[in-house]
Amino acid sequence: MNDKELQIVNFEQAQRLKAAGFDWEGYCAYRIVNNEFGDESKEVVPYQGKALDDYALAPTVALALKWFRDVKGIKFTINLDYAYENGFKAYYYEYKIEYACGITTSKQFRTFHEKYAYEAAESALLDKLLIINK
Repeated sequence: MNDKELQIVNFEQAQRLKAAGFDWEGYCAYRIVNNEFGDESKEVVPYQGKALDDYALAPTVALALKWFRDVKGIKFTINLDYAYENGFKAYYYEYKIEYACGITTSKQFRTFHEKYAYEAAESALLDKLLIINK
């Protein structure tokens, strides 16, 4: 991933988003069946419009999270912190999901490399949202 690009959902996330009802128009998709043998394509292809049966839209992870917030009404946060461990700066990313019933769930990530750690936390948050919103 380029530092100046937003992360696109992976193939499995795209399929689960489609099953969850994600229907926001986008510019990328995964072709679910791409040939006469029925093979799946795990390559992102340019695609504009609403998904057809044989396509799963491939939004950015940020847009998919916005859809969960705006359409499904789920509240969540991603927080960043750091601490020094044995002279090295360790980064901590944590996502929290607030359910309507008042229960909160969270998961924490630790890395010594800041680059892409926030994106990993976003992707993990999306995976969790896709599991709880089947």
